[in-house]
Amino acid sequence: MEEQYALVESMNGALLAADEEMRCNHATYKAAQRKRTNHVWDIYKGGGDGAIFAFGEGLNPISVQSALAYAAHAMAAFHQHNAQLPAGALNVLSARMAIAYGRIYPTKDLNGDNDILGDAINVCARLVSSKRAISGAILVENTIYHNTMINSKIYYKNEDGSLPTSGMLSDFALGCAPDGDNFLYFQDDGVHETKDRLLHAYNLSGRLGGIDIQRTY
Repeated sequence: MEEQYALVESMNGALLAADEEMRCNHATYKAAQRKRTNHVWDIYKGGGDGAIFAFGEGLNPISVQSALAYAAHAMAAFHQHNAQLPAGALNVLSARMAIAYGRIYPTKDLNGDNDILGDAINVCARLVSSKRAISGAILVENTIYHNTMINSKIYYKNEDGSLPTSGMLSDFALGCAPDGDNFLYFQDDGVHETKDRLLHAYNLSGRLGGIDIQRTY
């Protein structure tokens, strides 16, 4: 099997029901399909009420930016959908997301369809199924957080090569300076005890288009 390193994003929740809300910003979902546009996954794999997205090869700024931006836009789309529902509606959308970096293997399943395997996928699955992972959370594993902090001059520079004066994560992931309606930040969520390992994660929180992306229902 071909081996590569990639950013992997896992989403557990009513994903397919939110397709219409997310279609305005992102490509239509296709199982284990390679595709690339601005801030959109390279590979998608869906099953049940969950989905896996792979972004780029290696821990490079474009892949990290794409994964963070996609997670923020997806969560904002869920909340926007819910805000339009009447009180007591049963079709409320919620999800838990996790973003991890590691080795993956694009391969074929028993039916000959495209598939992806690897420990980065396992890390995401462990985080979104952790007892402490609440609905509405976007959990970013330790490696990604520390890499962006240590290499901030690489990750957070503006298009002209200069560094933003404030709101570095917002400039980097959203492509705009932060204001009252658009900002992002990392919040330490501590260690998650999973069935086979301890995982330190950070919450991606903030607001996108005036919509809080860290919210529970």
